[in-house]
Amino acid sequence: MLSVLEKIKIEIKEDIKQTQRLFDDNPMNDYYQSEIFALKRSLARVEREESKELNCLDAWAVELSRNEKIRKEIENGCNKKSTGV
Repeated sequence: MLSVLEKIKIEIKEDIKQTQRLFDDNPMNDYYQSEIFALKRSLARVEREESKELNCLDAWAVELSRNEKIRKEIENGCNKKSTGV
């Protein structure tokens, strides 16, 4: 998912650069300025979604780490009981 979002971000940035060149060549055409604005909004949206995905991934990693720690504590507790320590 993150690689797809990164690819989309790169493509949008390329579109912004291309449209900016067209606008620089023809500054009287408001269409290009509007398109640049829309592309920048789209880029911001993709970046927000990427941030959400990274936050979810981080929460999953924390939960996984917590579960692994609990599992090890349980195993260590069982081992102590079976060895009589």
